[in-house]
Order: sequence, then C-alpha cells, then structure tokens
Amino acid sequence: MTAGWVAGTVRARALLDRRVGADGIRRLATQATMDEALAQLRGTAYRRFLPEAADALDAERAVNLATLWNLRVLAGWLPRPGVSALRTLVAEFEIRDLAARLRAIRGESAPPPYRLGALATVGEGALAAGSVGELRRRLASCAWGEPGTGDAAGIVDYLYLSWACRLAQTHPAARAWGAGAAALALARQRFLLGRRPTVTAANRVRPLLGTGALDAADWDGFVAALPEPTAAWTVRGLDGPQRLWLGERRWWSRVEEDAGRLTRANAFALAPVLGCATLLLADARSVRIALSLVAGAGAVTVRDGEDVRA
Repeated sequence: MTAGWVAGTVRARALLDRRVGADGIRRLATQATMDEALAQLRGTAYRRFLPEAADALDAERAVNLATLWNLRVLAGWLPRPGVSALRTLVAEFEIRDLAARLRAIRGESAPPPYRLGALATVGEGALAAGSVGELRRRLASCAWGEPGTGDAAGIVDYLYLSWACRLAQTHPAARAWGAGAAALALARQRFLLGRRPTVTAANRVRPLLGTGALDAADWDGFVAALPEPTAAWTVRGLDGPQRLWLGERRWWSRVEEDAGRLTRANAFALAPVLGCATLLLADARSVRIALSLVAGAGAVTVRDGEDVRA
C-alpha cells in the first residue's frame, strides 16, 4: 500500500457521490420535454460543461466531458498502474475521436475531440494527422497497435477489438468484461455489418475468443465456439445478431454488478478504483440514455445508439 493508492482510493469513492443514480435517472427519463430534462440535469454534477443554451447533443457531450474531467482529476492522485487502468476505461472516447479524425481526413465534418490529456493512449498528435498513413503510424507506436488496414471502417473495427483486449488485461475481474466486449464487437462486425476482421485484428483478439469463433461461418457456430465462461455469456441464448442490443445490455449489467463488488474491496488498491471509475462511466451512460428517450430517440441499443464509426 502506498500513499498514492490511499489518496486515489479515497478520491475514487468520493466521486461516487457525483452520480445521478437510479432514482435520478428514472426521473430524468420521464421528463416531458428536453427543457425540463435539461433543468434537472443542471441540478447534477454534469452541469459543469452544459452550455446555457443547450440541446440534446450538447447535454450528452456535457455528460461525457464532466465524466472525463472527474476521471482525469482522479488520475492525478493515482500511481502509474491506476492511471493506466483509467486510460483503458476511457479508451472508447478516444476511439470516437479517432473515428472523427478519419472522417475529417476524408473532408467530412466531425465533432471536436474530447482531449483526454494524461488519459490519452495515442496522444493529441494523432488527432491532427493529415493522412490515414500518419494516423496508422501513430497507432502502431502505442498500446493501440497497428490496425493492419488503411480502410477507415476497418481501422475503427480494429480499435474496438484492441480496446477489448486491453480491458481484459487491466484486472482479473475485468477479463470477462474484455472478452465479452470482444465477442460483441466481433459479432457486430461479422454478422451485422458483414466485415471480417483484418489479420492483425484477428491475431490480437484470438487469445480472448479462440480460433473457432474467429473462423465460424455462421451465428450459431460463432456462439458455440466462444469460450466459457469469459466470453459466451454476452451472446448465449440470443437468437441472432439483430438481438445484439440485448447482449450490450447484458454486458453493462454484469460490468456494473462486478464494479459494485470491486468498490467494496477492503483495500487501498486498483480494485476499488477500477470499480468506482466504472460505475461513474455506467452512470454517465444511463444519463445519456435517459436524455435520448426524452429527445424522442427511442430505445438505445448498441453503444448507446451512437454511430461513432468512420
């Protein structure tokens, strides 16, 4: 036990008070108008980055920015292994930034990046890359790894699988999180989008999912080949890839349950920090879903219904 873990664990547990929580999320989701929902959101810790004149997209971004701000502050209290774990937890935001950069390279409009600071894996230079080749070189020089393709969609597909592999390595309790996320990502790529992973992506994820799942010709073969108990739980019993949204919901339910147990670990160590940070991300996700329901977006499915792909 070090002073860094003591301070970081205490800080992480204190941050849980900034969640809206289940009751608050239910109230938010049942507001009649977006103005009413925004008024309620202004009474929470998510108000920090909420502009005076805001719409649903502004509100969702404000939720993300506030969550990232809290986790960046938390990282400042932690020793290096704790910062590394947080970097992996927030890596999906970096995937969004990288997907946006790929769109910008093609001359398309893209939202501003989240700017993760010390929690960035690849660094801000990648977000100014002028070509796909430059972006690939920057990915190859960090924990993301070389995606093995210059196709924008293939790069983003690879990043999700790479993130899942990194997540599985953060802590023993998170191995099933990473394996489950990899199973969902690969299922979406193969059986909804009709895209096979690159050789590089397949090699990256093979230790988690096994050769049988990677080579499966159809949905049933894929599900049957996934390893138990680490990965199959996300898709077991689903009657096809169109039901992957249930797998996503199942994934988040388990992750929240596991994270709650980690927060109660009687230690000043990575486990409670990882649990608290994960619960903050889960709360933010639930708030975004509630906002989308008020805005009339309907039920949120895969990755909160946000198409962040290139």
